[in-house]
Amino acid sequence: MLYIPFTECDGNGNEGKFMKTFSTKDISEILDIAPNCIRQWIHKGYVRPSVVYAINPGGKHLFSYNDLCGISIFKKLVELYQMDRSIANLYFSGWQKTMKNISYERKNDLTCLIFAFRAEYHEKSQEEELKYYVIMLNKEKEENSPGFIYELLEDFEELKIFNVRKLFEYVDNRIARWKK
Repeated sequence: MLYIPFTECDGNGNEGKFMKTFSTKDISEILDIAPNCIRQWIHKGYVRPSVVYAINPGGKHLFSYNDLCGISIFKKLVELYQMDRSIANLYFSGWQKTMKNISYERKNDLTCLIFAFRAEYHEKSQEEELKYYVIMLNKEKEENSPGFIYELLEDFEELKIFNVRKLFEYVDNRIARWKK
């Protein structure tokens, strides 16, 4: 595990602090995934490191904690639920986009993420396209009432809900065992 400085424009109050990063080997050991499998996922674009993407042979990819959690989601969807990798990639991408603005310290404010899918018609192409949306529920927001959530989600065709606290707990436990 490497520690690298946060950029000055991080915006989450992390200036002067260091962020934990994980190599492909670290991810492999923590999540019990073959290193070649992770490299293949990266090569095919299913998962992507947000810290450093190595373009030279022998270079190291560096992943953030949030990337590690996203890869955990991807692995579960592909292995446990037998989901096609290109569809599971939508979840990983949505996770990365959503979590990039959430600092590690604020992760406990989240309760769950809802991935909502629906087909939308485009008049120009006259075709339907599958669009996805990521809805983040925060324990401090009053609008997270069941009625509000139902109204928000009733137009979507498919929903996947992830208990973010359980995900963080799982990843934190895997990291703790890995460090020993």
